Amino acid sequence: MHHLAGALSRTGARVRMAHANPKFARLLAGTECVNMSSSDVAALWEHGLGPSDTLVAAEVSPEFAPIEVDGHVPHSQGTSDARDVSRNIAAMEKRGGVVARWMLGASEDWGDRVSERVSVHVGASHYLHGSFAGSGPHPLHVPFWEPELIERARAWQKGDPSTRANARREAGRRIVVFDDDVDAFDAGELQRALDRAAPSTFWAVRFSGFSRADAFALMESASVFIDLHLPGLESGVCEFAAFGASVILTAFGHGESAEYPDTFPRLVDHSPDAVAKAVVDASVDQAETFAYGNWCFELDARFEKGVEALKASRETHFATYARSGPDFASLAPLAVSLFCRHAFSSLTVVVESGFARDRFWER
Repeated sequence: MHHLAGALSRTGARVRMAHANPKFARLLAGTECVNMSSSDVAALWEHGLGPSDTLVAAEVSPEFAPIEVDGHVPHSQGTSDARDVSRNIAAMEKRGGVVARWMLGASEDWGDRVSERVSVHVGASHYLHGSFAGSGPHPLHVPFWEPELIERARAWQKGDPSTRANARREAGRRIVVFDDDVDAFDAGELQRALDRAAPSTFWAVRFSGFSRADAFALMESASVFIDLHLPGLESGVCEFAAFGASVILTAFGHGESAEYPDTFPRLVDHSPDAVAKAVVDASVDQAETFAYGNWCFELDARFEKGVEALKASRETHFATYARSGPDFASLAPLAVSLFCRHAFSSLTVVVESGFARDRFWER
């Protein structure tokens, strides 16, 4: 959300945040993003958004999407149902403003699915953009790189291959890292499976609890990185690939070739023994993994351009005229095609009479 606020500000938009976290101040540097006071928020609920205003809510905000279980985190407190959401959106949009949801990730049967009550969903998921019209033409992958990471990765790529090879051994074993949200096994279970598949060859490490400095050291020494949950483009995959690790992914969720190379192994079976076999069989083309990591590092520029396109679509208005049956029949595909390309745009249909308008809506 802070990346989005900063990028919007750099396009010239006037941006206010319900809470700008000091931890992410660097993402808002040079912008005029300001915090809203509690009275500002109360006034927003009372009066609604202005005709040209847009409210961008987090995907798990219960005010704008049905949330059945309280997440007990700052941006998702409480629960809601469809009636609550409809009432909240009506209150916000009564003067012509637009409520949108920022979707960090979305995939088939993923918990943070689109809400039919919200007309615009924008975010990072190729699945979202392949299945929901009101999301604009392109995903907005979040750029999550600090300069030190890019500098170290590129220096590592240019370094001596024998140095890289020596770093990939600890106590004579190759390090296998799996993402912290993998729940099919723990480190001990994977370690035992690896020992059965290739005794005394691998160490299993969960990617959790590391300082950033220690994480960089782990990236330089890891031989394999495993991620079995893919709601969107995952930072860990990009980071470890940029340092030359082999990558093993789930066959479920999403992450088509637009997000991950087809050559990355995909697993249907997430059992420890199946994962261990994939680790043993993994071969790494470091030129490919380096290239993929560097492709990820270019997300900043693509993100900024995508945000500019969304802001432009908010200022885009279409108008057409409908008189006869074929005119009305063409309106649905016209609206879908417009909103696919211009998520925030509006469409005005001019008709001859109220009777014609009412007949169209009845259909």
